[in-house]
Amino acid sequence: PRKPPPAAALKASGAGKRRQAWEPFERADDFESEASKAPLYASAFGVVCVAVYAKTAYPTVPPGDAAELCHTVCSGGNMHPPGYPLFLMIAGLFQLLPLGTSAYRTNLVSCLAGAVSVAFIALFCQRWYAHRGYRESATLALIPAGLVAFGPLFWLYHTQAEVFSLNNAVIAASLYVAHLHAESCVPQP
Repeated sequence: PRKPPPAAALKASGAGKRRQAWEPFERADDFESEASKAPLYASAFGVVCVAVYAKTAYPTVPPGDAAELCHTVCSGGNMHPPGYPLFLMIAGLFQLLPLGTSAYRTNLVSCLAGAVSVAFIALFCQRWYAHRGYRESATLALIPAGLVAFGPLFWLYHTQAEVFSLNNAVIAASLYVAHLHAESCVPQP
């Protein structure tokens, strides 16, 4: 039999091999280590997103339905059905902030809701990747979260007063909580 070259022998033995992100976890503590990094990464990414959204948010009244939202928040009135009471209450609290115009403060509600939804998307993706055995799942989860966060429509609707932003945050949080519940229902080997 022929003797393999030294590089092939090294590769076959696994010595000096750097683990790749897509290779499975070897131990349960690897999984827990990744799970402990996920909230930090997701919240840091959320802070980056809220900063970017706030920097690019409309400084005054945006076009479309957002103008009606800004007017309703400033006047303390009620909108056409369904009225969006949760959005209006949160935006009313944002009016207490000493930042920019009242329209800008209303737009900041959407910025914050967008950042919250992106953070929950990152948390969900981390759990999804980790349960499929991907290493560095906390880092990998930032890729789909980033694609969502900086997609043109998502960015547009999270820089102006829109109820879609709050809806997205509620749906992303619900998806993450449902995934956690599903994980807890699966019997462990």
